[in-house]
Amino acid sequence: MQKVIFTALLLSHALSAASDHIRIFYSANRQGEIEPCGCKTNQIGGLNRMAEKIMAASKSGDYLIVDSGDTFFSTPKLNENRKAQELLRARLIAKSYRQMGVAFTTPGDRDLAGGAAYYSELLAESGASAVSANWVAKDSTLRLSPYQIWSRDGLKILVTGLSAAEGVSPAIAEMVEPRRAMEGVLSVAKKEAVDFVLVLSHLGKETDEKLAEQFPGLFVFGAHSMDSLSEPIAIGNSFVLQPGTEGQQLGELQLEKGKTGFLEHALHDLSKNFDQPNAVKSLMQEYYASLKQVGLQDSADLLPGKSSYVANPFVCKNCHQKQFDFWASTKHSSAFLVLYAKKQHYDPQCIGCHSLGFNVPEGFSQLSSAILLSPQKKKGFAEKLLEKTFSGDREGALDSSENPARYRRLHERYWKEVRKLLGNAPNAKNFLGVQCEHCHQSRANHVQNQSRGASGVSLESCQQCHRPPNASPLDPKSLVVVACPKMGQLNKEKP
Repeated sequence: MQKVIFTALLLSHALSAASDHIRIFYSANRQGEIEPCGCKTNQIGGLNRMAEKIMAASKSGDYLIVDSGDTFFSTPKLNENRKAQELLRARLIAKSYRQMGVAFTTPGDRDLAGGAAYYSELLAESGASAVSANWVAKDSTLRLSPYQIWSRDGLKILVTGLSAAEGVSPAIAEMVEPRRAMEGVLSVAKKEAVDFVLVLSHLGKETDEKLAEQFPGLFVFGAHSMDSLSEPIAIGNSFVLQPGTEGQQLGELQLEKGKTGFLEHALHDLSKNFDQPNAVKSLMQEYYASLKQVGLQDSADLLPGKSSYVANPFVCKNCHQKQFDFWASTKHSSAFLVLYAKKQHYDPQCIGCHSLGFNVPEGFSQLSSAILLSPQKKKGFAEKLLEKTFSGDREGALDSSENPARYRRLHERYWKEVRKLLGNAPNAKNFLGVQCEHCHQSRANHVQNQSRGASGVSLESCQQCHRPPNASPLDPKSLVVVACPKMGQLNKEKP
């Protein structure tokens, strides 16, 4: 019932303008993101928060929601090892956009990662119309319009798109030069006497500014260059807007018929203040349940490859007791806990930074193989270990900054279970957490042949995960704190 009421509420406002005022909500560069990863405190973004903001705004006026592309996928080409999860995520975004009432979008190069036919399926599921003046579809499954005219009670808006200019196969679409494409669309706008022209551009900020200079009276909602503009850039009586990346912010622009320019503008941070139960949150919970089923499917014990991971710090402990004790006390060693707390431990976009060897040679590809005891007894150990760790804990997201006592309690529980399971199993592998071989690379030869020459901790290896938006920029001085003590030396500091 909640879903029905929520959708009806949004559509009743999005499709019935009762005055000469209209608010445009705009997003872009979502790149398959559905909610903050939780790797740092007070992250912004999330589908459910966007829905909550729109539902709150629906009580005070009429609006239109647009998206400028790179919506459904994180990369232009899908990784086969996580294709099933990526397709599930794209479906979730499409369903959420329908709940919110997103009306128009334009394709970015990443949107076609699943193919033209799948993109059209996503559009149908989202309820949004794809507009592109500079793409002429060659693939019969790709459904595009050069423009759409949205009109209600005397207010008339032409919405067009300028789609990604690179990375698209000629078999999918033929490119038209953007200026020429816009000239054709604007002739229609003049003939139809529209009140406003909205351009959903996936060409980047620099090109958007040139278009705004060439064609007066445009509102260009940009993407692709990943810019976040707190205020629109005014070029004559045209305006360029960009809402940042990964669904962290939602833009809002208020227009009034007969007036040049805009009345108000805001770029809203989608903070935890918008964390409320709603229909999109329910869809997300269904998605995580489906993601778990995919993650528990059978897989090979290890991905084939020439290198090999020890993936068992208890083996390292035999010679490096001080280093082991230091590492085991850090949050790195229990880094997987934060994923489990948010039900993101089956999410391939998160697993890689919280485990060792995910989707790389001699690593693992499914959570069912994240802990290997023997070929006969491997299924489900990771899930069972995490269930025991969180037994009786129902507090949701885990943040060591906001609740250090809870984090320490779960960390100690986790290590109690890990020691029971792996402490006396030298041939076992446990890929969970950030561990020795993240910093020192594969050490199989070191264990087997006592070869020397381990690589030291480098800023570059840390920055693969400690980077915006998931984490704050890494301070090089922090390496002294997080690195294990050198041989014969014990560093008392802990992160």
